Amino acid sequence: MELSSEVFEQLGISHVKQPDERSEVSGEFIFNTKVIGVTLQSETGRKRQKLVRKLRKGDVLHLEPDHRDDDYANDLITVLNSKKQDIGYLPSRHGAVLRDEFEAGLSFFAKVQNIKGGMFQDKVVDIGIYKKKDIQH
Repeated sequence: MELSSEVFEQLGISHVKQPDERSEVSGEFIFNTKVIGVTLQSETGRKRQKLVRKLRKGDVLHLEPDHRDDDYANDLITVLNSKKQDIGYLPSRHGAVLRDEFEAGLSFFAKVQNIKGGMFQDKVVDIGIYKKKDIQH
């Protein structure tokens, strides 16, 4: 799936405050996906499942391109909780689409749509991706 810049220009949201874990932000929906890598340890050595278990439906998550200097990281978009702790990544097919948009100066955020998995199972996080609107002065 490839989204053109024209599609992103047509999408917009109302004023976006600095998101916190359970803040209300509205935005123009782009697509749903899941966070991958949630069963692994984060780059800082934290167990992502412990961080994921604290998430709730509606939580706002930060999205940041991975800036490692290797070919593997080119399409990685890191998903961070409100404390900027790494909980996983977007699938590379979505990272490849958004990477160019990030480099063009656009910003995106995610909202937790659903958390699956039982008490003794690893959690899976479904998220919606939204585009932040440029604030005009």
